[in-house]
Amino acid sequence: MKESRYNPLQVTSLLAVLVLQVFWVGNAYVQRAQKLGMVCDNVLKQAVDSSGNSTSLGRLHDEVGRLLDRERVDCAYVLLQFDLTHNTIVGQSRDVGIPPVGAVMSGGYPFQTHPQAVMLVLTNAYASILGSMWLLMVATLLVCGLLILSILEQIKVIERQKAMEDLRNDFSYAMVHNMKSPLSTIIMGTHFLQSGKMDNKAAMRKKYLDVIGDEAEHLLSLVNRLLTISKLENKELALNKTDVDVQAMLENIAEKAGSATEKPFCFELQEGGRHVVADAEYLHEVLENLVENAVKYSKDSIRITASAQSKEKWCIIKIHDEGIGISKDELPYIFDKFKRAPVHEQARSGVKGFGIGLHFVSLVMKAHGGKISVRSEEGKFTEFTLYLPKKSKNDKTTAC
Repeated sequence: MKESRYNPLQVTSLLAVLVLQVFWVGNAYVQRAQKLGMVCDNVLKQAVDSSGNSTSLGRLHDEVGRLLDRERVDCAYVLLQFDLTHNTIVGQSRDVGIPPVGAVMSGGYPFQTHPQAVMLVLTNAYASILGSMWLLMVATLLVCGLLILSILEQIKVIERQKAMEDLRNDFSYAMVHNMKSPLSTIIMGTHFLQSGKMDNKAAMRKKYLDVIGDEAEHLLSLVNRLLTISKLENKELALNKTDVDVQAMLENIAEKAGSATEKPFCFELQEGGRHVVADAEYLHEVLENLVENAVKYSKDSIRITASAQSKEKWCIIKIHDEGIGISKDELPYIFDKFKRAPVHEQARSGVKGFGIGLHFVSLVMKAHGGKISVRSEEGKFTEFTLYLPKKSKNDKTTAC
């Protein structure tokens, strides 16, 4: 089951903030409505006192309007005359309806003959109140927006941290699991040689020593690559750039890769530029990594095409294979650290990795002032393109 992005505490916190903001605005609205009601009481009292208790409802309406203007209350209003004995309305200054909500009423004030009274009603008081609260409303919306964005950003940070933690855990497990086999082979071979059983069998002894040496070199290569990645990420690695014969390097890598696989192997090296300016050791690791990936993630037979050519300010090296390809969903992330092929692709290809190979390739290219791109179609092909500058700021040598 997919884990929910938002846990109950996060949702509760967000709702609590929203409820507090709504309560704050609502409380401010009520206070302003009460204050407006007090203004209505004073206006009605002054109007009755100045117009006289026996004046008509129409004249009292006009006097109330004048006093409301003086108080800067811009609302529609109506005066209601009612009988206190029967609690019924016996007259009103304008023929308008009284809304069930949003109106502000004054208290009753004795008017004309007892037991009658008059009341002032602001029929659209909500518009006036909200209009006076616009600054508060804008501030509230901004605060709510910032709080929501902050909570969402915090959730994203937590998710990224969790994803990185999962990647590291997966990497650690994969590394330990995959290192266990060669280490076991080395230990077992060493114990077998120490037993003396191979003392009279030179050919078998050499075979065991070769296996131990290969496994040890493989582990050392992995450790060195991890150390190199750390130096590249911290910009602490110094490159020793020289003129490199890239075609000869590719031929050497292809010969080694072909001898290490039991599948039908075809490597085509197209004619083009032969020389690039690069660190020979790290360029060799980059090309070897790409060719090894082409072999690992191949179909029943292996077909790889490589080329080097010159274009404007770049020396361009391409490695094209007709293997299982990379899915569109995985393509944007293949150069990320600890990114490995999905489980179904690992099962299909029969290999597992640590997720550092292509990340290493990407870092080496950036260290050279170059870049790498990839094109792939799942089930058909994958093509990596390396871009190396013909001349960097500190180099006087051109290539290709």
